[in-house]
Amino acid sequence: KEYDNGFFVSTDMDYDTYYITAALSMNTDEVRKVETTNGVYYILKKPMTAKAYSDSKNADFFPKYDSAILDYLYWEEMKTHYKEITINEELKKGISIKTVKPCFYF
Repeated sequence: KEYDNGFFVSTDMDYDTYYITAALSMNTDEVRKVETTNGVYYILKKPMTAKAYSDSKNADFFPKYDSAILDYLYWEEMKTHYKEITINEELKKGISIKTVKPCFYF
């Protein structure tokens, strides 16, 4: 009753891997039985609802939607600048794995 349009599935969901893999590999209107460690599921893949991400009742399924779009757009823009990246060989001299301090903030 709460999700009358069903569940929206994405690769970054914190859910059973077998379920997600099956759901994402199915064709529209296909029905599949999926057995997982959590139980047995019968999945019907329905056509995507237009602009489902903008409907507040679907908010549970799209918590990272905005940041995912921004990340994608950022990296698409960065790709156009890859050819501009150069290595300053003079500054690189004298740097080795022994002289570089580890970065713990990634």
